[in-house]
Amino acid sequence: MADCGNFAAIKTQPDTVKSLTLASVYGICNQVAERKSPDKLSTYRALMGNFRIIPTEGDPIETGLLIFPPAFLALLSAPIKALEDNAATQLWFAYDIVSIRAKNDVGYSINFVVRSEPVVANQMDDFVALHSQKKK
Repeated sequence: MADCGNFAAIKTQPDTVKSLTLASVYGICNQVAERKSPDKLSTYRALMGNFRIIPTEGDPIETGLLIFPPAFLALLSAPIKALEDNAATQLWFAYDIVSIRAKNDVGYSINFVVRSEPVVANQMDDFVALHSQKKK
C-alpha cells in the first residue's frame, strides 16, 4: 500500500481538513490466492487479476496481484465468496483510499470509500449469449 501515497500527509494539512484522498483503486479480480510473507511466517490473501491504482500524486500503477490489508478485503467479503464459489466469475470494484485525521499514535487512519458497488459477473455467459443471438 506504500505505492498509494503518503498516509501521514493529512497531518501536514490545516486542521479544517479532516480527510485526504490518496489514490483510487480499480480492479477486475478473477482469483483469490493465499501467499506467504517473504519471511514465511505469515499467510495473507491476495487478489489476482487486472488492477490499476491511480495515486493523486504520481503515475498510475498496473499490477496483476493486489495485496491489501484485511480491512479492505472485508469490504469485499461477500463478492469474494461468490467469486470463490464460481471460478467462471469476475469481481469488478472501485475504491478510493483516504487518509483520515485521527487521535491515535500515528495521527491518522486509513479508510476505503466505495466509488461503485462491487459487481460479480460471469463474463462468459454474456459472451456466449451475445454470439448465440448473432447466429439467429
